[in-house]
Amino acid sequence: MSIRTILARKTVSISEETHSELTKLGVYGETIDDIIRKCIEAYKKQNKK
Repeated sequence: MSIRTILARKTVSISEETHSELTKLGVYGETIDDIIRKCIEAYKKQNKK
């Protein structure tokens, strides 16, 4: 991870319930960012965007 990547990061707030659901979708070693990206890709594929 480069310094440019670190500086480009954003902070978001999610509920404990949402966090819990997201962590159930991931596997060991994945970050919440990784899980959200997988969700975005699945949404795009399902909606052909």
